[in-house]
Amino acid sequence: MSNLAVSVTRPIARHAVRCPCLGQDEAVLLSVLHHAGIGDRYGATVQAAQLVRQERLGPIVDAAEDLSIAMAGMSVAPDIDLLTTEIPANVSLH
Repeated sequence: MSNLAVSVTRPIARHAVRCPCLGQDEAVLLSVLHHAGIGDRYGATVQAAQLVRQERLGPIVDAAEDLSIAMAGMSVAPDIDLLTTEIPANVSLH
């Protein structure tokens, strides 16, 4: 994430974990991960260009490939429901 934080052209909009909305920036990031995950570097680069400075596209796509590989090996324990996990009351994300 720190790689992304220093590479963006503007602040990235996001929603809280339990928010059912999917914002444009979140959709772009998912698309970058999707393209990187299927080995489509060009598609990942085109998508990332919507948020990231041109000189940082390569490192961001590299990181997306690494993350998509790591995520492919992950699984969520069946007794954890990420959508009903309590969020502290003082958190105010959309």
